Amino acid sequence: MISETSPAQQLKQLAVIYSALFLGILVIAGVAALLVSQSIPNIEENPARDQLVLFIAIGMAILLIFMAHAIPQAMLKKFAPDVNLIQKLEAYRKANIVKLALIEGAAIIASTAFVVTKNTNMLLLVAIVVLFLILNRPTKFKTASDLQLSAEETDQLSRG
Repeated sequence: MISETSPAQQLKQLAVIYSALFLGILVIAGVAALLVSQSIPNIEENPARDQLVLFIAIGMAILLIFMAHAIPQAMLKKFAPDVNLIQKLEAYRKANIVKLALIEGAAIIASTAFVVTKNTNMLLLVAIVVLFLILNRPTKFKTASDLQLSAEETDQLSRG
């Protein structure tokens, strides 16, 4: 099914997936901010719990962002360099979905920590994760670079 699409269409499909996950992060962060702004003050404040949640959220974000870099690279090293462009793009698409999902996981954890602790620093962590997501946006140039495509294969990414 995927192999019937052109390389340019596959790249567009990956861009749609990226956009959906990006929008998902923004919606989740927005809902978290809305929940915090509409909630009554926390009567039972627990600074120790809040500090623990803060450290867990930061630690998980660092771990997930590291994994979002390492796991896709390992996935892409598995295929032989002499495979055709469609197979390369299928492997790249799978690796990118894993990468984007891990990044989104970091944003969800930070948003949840914001709701639990009401610490606005968690929104800063969400912003950092969003920045990381923006830096990993799949483009024709990034795809060609990551897959070490030839000039002919790179041109095929532009043809619809």
